[in-house]
Amino acid sequence: MLFVHRLAETRRKRVQEKKIAELTRRCMEQNKIRIKAKEKQDQRIKILSNEIQSLKEARVKLIRQMRNDANNFTKWKQSKEKEIIKLTTQDHKCAYEMVRMKIQHNKQENVFKRKMEEAFAVNKRLKVRFFADNRCAQFSL
Repeated sequence: MLFVHRLAETRRKRVQEKKIAELTRRCMEQNKIRIKAKEKQDQRIKILSNEIQSLKEARVKLIRQMRNDANNFTKWKQSKEKEIIKLTTQDHKCAYEMVRMKIQHNKQENVFKRKMEEAFAVNKRLKVRFFADNRCAQFSL
């Protein structure tokens, strides 16, 4: 019986050792799986962190670009408004100059007409006098 008892004890120990070995193997496999999962998770976290960082940088770049575009548009708009004001003042000056030149032209035209009328009147008087002198000369002969 002692021998059977020892044999049973040896078998029990072997079974326990197999169970312990199996549990140890399972535990090691689970640890490997956990380590791989943690590595994948860490890698995913690193990728996502990089993506977040790049998105933040892109956002900052976009905001700067928007500000730059807004400033450029404001400058462009101001320059165009100045140009419009300049052109309208030039237009007003040209219109004023046209009115002034028309007035001057009318004055010169009136002076010319008056001189022409005076010249016609003088010519008419001369013709009348010439004909009157010629008639007188015809009668005297």
